Amino acid sequence: MTHSVWYAWALLGLSAIGTCAGNLLLKQASLAVSNSSLIAIVTSLWFIGAIACYIFDLILFTQALQQLPVSVAVPVVSGIRIATTAILACGL
Repeated sequence: MTHSVWYAWALLGLSAIGTCAGNLLLKQASLAVSNSSLIAIVTSLWFIGAIACYIFDLILFTQALQQLPVSVAVPVVSGIRIATTAILACGL
């Protein structure tokens, strides 16, 4: 593998972490807001942080796809996202 492929794999891992963080922040947004109205949740800092994580994820994933085939990248990143989110969300 060339250096650029290793870089793409690193970006893919960071992308998965970004999605995991976004998921956990969304859960925290719903728990932290006492008034569970849509406006209250959407304007909370937890929700805004989740959106930032998802944007971060999309940028990194797009960059990784420049070097990796979709048929490989999507299953790998999906598995990382699911496993990491499940492990870290045990306490929520």
